[in-house]
Amino acid sequence: MGQIFSLDPKVTQTMEFALNDLILYLGKDCKIFYPPKITLCTNCVRDTIGNKSKNIYLHGGPMPFPQNTICPMCGGTGSSKEDAVFEIIHVIVHWNTKKYMNVKLDNVRLAQGTIKIKGHIADLPKIQRMDYFVPHVDIDAYGHYKFRLAAEPISQGNIVQGKFFTALLDRIGG
Repeated sequence: MGQIFSLDPKVTQTMEFALNDLILYLGKDCKIFYPPKITLCTNCVRDTIGNKSKNIYLHGGPMPFPQNTICPMCGGTGSSKEDAVFEIIHVIVHWNTKKYMNVKLDNVRLAQGTIKIKGHIADLPKIQRMDYFVPHVDIDAYGHYKFRLAAEPISQGNIVQGKFFTALLDRIGG
């Protein structure tokens, strides 16, 4: 018990419920895209230095091809990429991050493309693994907004600890 005040479990639970409701009602559905998986070609011999195809058929491969031609499976690249996979998460997106940062506003200029997001800690590993982030899927067709992590996400809660995260993201090209 504290000397001036105490935070009993009921207070912290009420605060957790309030933050859950804020994310639920003020948050937006956002897409997180994961990097495409690269699969090494199983049909041709690869160069050991750059992992490019030597365009030589690998015995036992699924598609035999004549010598001095390009591998039909990988097109001579030695690998193939799967399509980008995305997932939708629900987070709060703050477009004006300056008012939340502890800086003197007169001398600071942030790019128009910096956002702050806040979400449930269960979504944190997804944010850490993502390639890029598209805020508010409902308006995705009206602009090309892609963001990447600007810094490591943190769980900064004082009253409710370890339940929510915040992260800064910087805009990337189209």
